[in-house]
Amino acid sequence: MAGGSGRTRVWSRWMLVAGLAITAGVGWLLLQMVQPPSLQSATRAQLDQQVQDLLRRRRRDALPPDEERRLLERLIGLGRSRDAIALVQDQLKQHPKDWRWRLLRSELMRRSGQQNAADRELALLLRLHPEQEEVLKVASLNDLNRGRSKVAIERVKSRFDARPPGQRLKLGLLLADLQRQSGQVKDATTTYQQLAKENGSDPQPLLALALIRQEQGQGAAAQELLAQAQRRQSPEQASERPLAGLAARWALLSARSTTNLKTLKAGATGQAGQAPPSDTP
Repeated sequence: MAGGSGRTRVWSRWMLVAGLAITAGVGWLLLQMVQPPSLQSATRAQLDQQVQDLLRRRRRDALPPDEERRLLERLIGLGRSRDAIALVQDQLKQHPKDWRWRLLRSELMRRSGQQNAADRELALLLRLHPEQEEVLKVASLNDLNRGRSKVAIERVKSRFDARPPGQRLKLGLLLADLQRQSGQVKDATTTYQQLAKENGSDPQPLLALALIRQEQGQGAAAQELLAQAQRRQSPEQASERPLAGLAARWALLSARSTTNLKTLKAGATGQAGQAPPSDTP
């Protein structure tokens, strides 16, 4: 079990570096506000004071949008989900067609223990916005966390199959990631290979395949796929997510593994060549 969880952590780290994990694609409204980076250095006392100041001003008059968001971030950072939900509901009244606020409300409901209400909210979002990829990602992540990977895969695959090749890359990446996380590595590999053919200029499917090969211990195959992914990168992509460093790290890991294996083999050979200890004193 420990080895499996370790491999999962390694995979997740590489997938996040590559921007291919399920959670990597969820937008600012869900991730940045549920885990806002701006709050990491603030103490609880400071956050409490900021919240009190903002609430006091809000009672007198409406806050500007940036300060309304600051208040929401701080309420979430303090774990005050119910107060945060009240603010999100105010935003929903002002922007009833904005699915992002409803998505955030469902996540806050889940965090505050309102599981059934959160499920109803998410089900409504799936009915209203069946093709919205971020809604699918959150629903899929929720299903995975609750042991319902088959439901998540079937939902995403039905949408993937309904779209023509060349217009389903993001859905396909989500499908393959779900398949891999459910232990269906062969199916995930097939999906990534299909996406690589359909999207001849996009590096993401090849990078995901490289990650699978690296996890399987096929270092040479992983390096070749990584090189192909690099050749597909635009200058902007190469600047934002350089793959040369990843290739170097993998090469180093492969070299260390080879060295360790040789050391183990040498030790075993040496022990085999030694005479057995004598029982005679």
